[in-house]
Amino acid sequence: MTQNELLDQLEQDLRVILEEVRQRFSPLDETTLKRRPDNPKGWNILECFDHLNRSYNDYLPQIEMAIHRAKAHSMLSVSGTPVRYTWLGKEALRWAKSTKPKGFKTSKRYNPLGTPLEVSTVKIFIINTEKLLRLIQMSREVDINRAKVRFAIIPMFKYKLGNLLEFITAHNQRHVAQAVRLLE
Repeated sequence: MTQNELLDQLEQDLRVILEEVRQRFSPLDETTLKRRPDNPKGWNILECFDHLNRSYNDYLPQIEMAIHRAKAHSMLSVSGTPVRYTWLGKEALRWAKSTKPKGFKTSKRYNPLGTPLEVSTVKIFIINTEKLLRLIQMSREVDINRAKVRFAIIPMFKYKLGNLLEFITAHNQRHVAQAVRLLE
């Protein structure tokens, strides 16, 4: 897959997520959004979105900085360049795309369980996702294989920008699907 094909796919996937969140979750009342699942350690709908917002808080500024750094160092996009994956990128995607229903243990930093949350959490997710879409547009100008972003949990490791954008999109899909299951 080329870099442009990947970015096209990510944009399309994020637009589908935005539409679903706007239609299904924005109109919901606080009681529905905060309803606890049967599993006491399971997240409610707001906690799913807060988890994604926490990830956005770590990565959106870094993505923007990586794009500006890549432009400054003339790491410009070349048409038809294939997307390359690092070990970290492959592992992150394997995890995010896993169909394992139980999921994985979330680090304390990203676990919203027990945090008092407001209905605005869903709106913040929408705003963050719209910002990610703008950053994807900006990233079309740079080589997403060469631009790097630090891994938030272990900063000595770095993602290729393309790997991280794909991971964030898959991660969003995973947790929006979780929120949808909570509605049903």
